[in-house]
Amino acid sequence: MMKNIKNIIAILFVAVMGSSCVDEDTVNQERPGPVVEPSLNVVVLNQQGEPVSGATVDFFASAADYALEQNVVSSGETNAEGVVTLSPGDVGSERGDYFFSASSGSLRNWSSTVSSGYIYWSAGETVIETTLAPVLPEFLAVLGNYTVTSYTYPGFGDVYDQLVTAPCELDDIFTFRKDGLLIRAESSDVCAEPSEFQAPVSVEGATWSTWSLNEDGSAMTIRDLDPSFDYASNPEAGLEVTANTVTIDYGSGYVATLTRI
Repeated sequence: MMKNIKNIIAILFVAVMGSSCVDEDTVNQERPGPVVEPSLNVVVLNQQGEPVSGATVDFFASAADYALEQNVVSSGETNAEGVVTLSPGDVGSERGDYFFSASSGSLRNWSSTVSSGYIYWSAGETVIETTLAPVLPEFLAVLGNYTVTSYTYPGFGDVYDQLVTAPCELDDIFTFRKDGLLIRAESSDVCAEPSEFQAPVSVEGATWSTWSLNEDGSAMTIRDLDPSFDYASNPEAGLEVTANTVTIDYGSGYVATLTRI
């Protein structure tokens, strides 16, 4: 009887010890790390590669909205490390290509990285660096929507309403965008068919010209706004900017004036 009891105890001991053993593969397998919250972290740097705190960063869901500075989906200021964070909750989307415009005084990131590329929030943390650089005050002052309100000919004064081929062209909207494009769009008076001098134009807006400023902001390179001219290359013209007008002097008394709307 005692022998049987000892055998039973031995069997139970082996069973208990066997059940308490942990498989070596289980012990040595890699343990999951801490969960990383999905985010897009934009690091704003100056031209010396140092972080810029207090910079404003606006986020956009499309390149068109970025170019026009419209439909901001989120905005924030960089912290002491120059970082501002966009999270899925800020945009209500699981994925996308996000554009961002960073500013601090007259500095902008427009000549640096401005897009996240297509990202999936499930990928976790995305970090992108962008660099601020000076932008001419005249360039910033020009940006916006205008109509052409006069075009002066030497000896004749303002003849713009005589130059256009149809009255429906007079209220066309010209938008100077920060990406160096001048967009022409129909306004409330839509032409049934654009004339050869009005085109390219559309209700949504079409690229009518490129534009840029010289180093000191005193001259603009742009297609002539006289609808009877259609230069293959854009001439450089004198520039004067006020709060509400842009005056472009093509020389020899030919001067176009646009008024902000």
